Amino acid sequence: MPGDDLKTPYDALDGCIGAMEEWVAAARQGKSVADLIPVNVPANPANAEMLDRRLKFLDEKVLPELLE
Repeated sequence: MPGDDLKTPYDALDGCIGAMEEWVAAARQGKSVADLIPVNVPANPANAEMLDRRLKFLDEKVLPELLE
């Protein structure tokens, strides 16, 4: 993720969540994650589901707090 466009903590976390959501989608489908953000677990559907739940929490509970 290039840092020049990230002006706020909200932007940084939102960008990270988006990049990891791309990893989740690829891992669910059994596609290569070689060119995506590195995640330190095997790219498989089970790990994708666990990460997706955590990303949803961050998106719903943490990101809104950064706007206040």
